[in-house]
Amino acid sequence: MNFSSTRIPSCALGIEIVQAPQFFASSKTCSNCGHKKKELTLANRIYKCDACGYTQDRDINAAINLKAIAVGSAEI
Repeated sequence: MNFSSTRIPSCALGIEIVQAPQFFASSKTCSNCGHKKKELTLANRIYKCDACGYTQDRDINAAINLKAIAVGSAEI
């Protein structure tokens, strides 16, 4: 299922969809300090920040970054 096919049913239910910028490096960006790694291959399953030393599973790190985008766009 792609983004556009989920948008219509979600809008009908009153669910807002937030799309991250196309080239946002969610896996390469440290969810602790914001530092962006130059390289992170798919073989690297653990993210370790070169700037602050934060260590996390790369997918969890990416999920935290994407959650921050979604929460940051919420209207209060």
